[in-house]
Amino acid sequence: MSNKDEDLWETVFSDEMAKNYHNTWEFMVYDFGGHKLACFSTGFGDGTYATYVGYDANGKICRLLTDFGLISWWGKKK
Repeated sequence: MSNKDEDLWETVFSDEMAKNYHNTWEFMVYDFGGHKLACFSTGFGDGTYATYVGYDANGKICRLLTDFGLISWWGKKK
């Protein structure tokens, strides 16, 4: 899409995200003609974060979860 519209990056990642700014972080959901792009700043800088998609009983996407590794849930013993 950015090949078709050179201003798309500025529109999406600067203008649209700035509309949802909240004290050091921002987010947005952008509609690309029937497809949606969810974006957010982390406040932790560049990095790679595990992201998972959840489906409902009908197989439709209903949830998006990103794990920033802030809680060591995998190392806790019951």
